[in-house]
Amino acid sequence: METNDVLSIKSQLAARGKKQLSQVLYDSLKKLILAGDLALDERINEQQLAKALNISRTPLRKALDQLAAEHLVAYEDNRGVRVINITEDTISEIYAIQLQLDQLLYHEAMRKLSQAQLDSLAMDFSQLKRYEATYQFDKLAQLTQQFKELIIPIAKSPILKHLLDELTIFSNRLSFLFEGDLRQQQIALREHLVILNSLIHKEASVLEKALRQQVRHARNYTLQQYRRSMRDDYEAEDGQSSQPHLNIFICDEAACPLYTSFQAMVTRQPAGGVRDF
Repeated sequence: METNDVLSIKSQLAARGKKQLSQVLYDSLKKLILAGDLALDERINEQQLAKALNISRTPLRKALDQLAAEHLVAYEDNRGVRVINITEDTISEIYAIQLQLDQLLYHEAMRKLSQAQLDSLAMDFSQLKRYEATYQFDKLAQLTQQFKELIIPIAKSPILKHLLDELTIFSNRLSFLFEGDLRQQQIALREHLVILNSLIHKEASVLEKALRQQVRHARNYTLQQYRRSMRDDYEAEDGQSSQPHLNIFICDEAACPLYTSFQAMVTRQPAGGVRDF
């Protein structure tokens, strides 16, 4: 473990107040793992770390046990504890589960949305195009990240929220693969707009297509970045180039099937007219 990582944990311990030692250790190590500061497959030497932190191994072991229960680290014979690595299968599995949960979430939200909530969502996300038009991509990324957080309470499903929270533990481990790609942010903007319009106009079929495209784009981009980080030149799962399949929004818009469906949807103009957002 790097000296900076040890110093980071020490600073958290110094400011722990009334928190249990094991909880602070757990929070600190988890933060380092999810941020990618502890390298994948890196070994954590309990004895050395306890000595460096000037603590006993008991609270450290308790923290590591909790991390192991969340599949962030693993105990191995003759190797101690190591940070669990990420594979292409792991990435694909995360996004496969993400799609299933998102489908449940958004369909439940569509079923339960009130008109007031629809108006509120439309108003909140009117900022999306404004941020894009003024090149405020940091704010754009922040707002699109909040999109699902606005939808979850509307779905009113505590069990589904719990499952999404659990999945976030694993999906956050992929954050080191993202580099603030401007093109990806622009694609995400269009995806969120289509999903939002689908909710507002109660178009379940378009919503289904949009969710599948969104997850497929995210998965393929993540796989591409992962392969790049591993310095491998693997073929994509369909046997073609490892470039992600982003043509649904990058192609000539008049020829894009999802865009065409979206345009057909919004031109029907429900009561009150089409909202400008």
